[in-house]
Amino acid sequence: MGDFTKLGLFFHLSCLLLLEIEISVLSFRYIHQNLFLMAGKTISSAAASDMTRRYEEHVGKLPVHAVKKTQYVSFTLSTLMDYLRQAAPIADELRIYLGVHPEDHKEHPGRVTTIFWPYKDGKPAVGAYSEGKDGGDGGGNFPPYNDGSNTP
Repeated sequence: MGDFTKLGLFFHLSCLLLLEIEISVLSFRYIHQNLFLMAGKTISSAAASDMTRRYEEHVGKLPVHAVKKTQYVSFTLSTLMDYLRQAAPIADELRIYLGVHPEDHKEHPGRVTTIFWPYKDGKPAVGAYSEGKDGGDGGGNFPPYNDGSNTP
């Protein structure tokens, strides 16, 4: 077999290998990072426990004072459900953001927290919030929700 034939065969096999690797990477990205495949998926209690344990280990290593390390944010179910019932007619998505309370917050200064933010068609939902709890921006946006208890 001539040198050019060997070189051509090597090039052809290299291209096939690279193509196979790229297909594998794309398949992994599609299966493991496609938000539509993950939406609404329940997980086992064991998986949730493992994830929260890993998060606790991660937070434990952060160079942040212990009083600012949040393990979880707790909401009363009835209050959160009231909020979600009001958001449901005007929203098609609920985004759960992570945020940090300002340093001058009276209960949880500098603590990580969660923010529930209803969206409609990819934008913050618009509509009124009742019961005198409106934290809206005056522009008609349905207010995001955050009144949980940061723990520990």
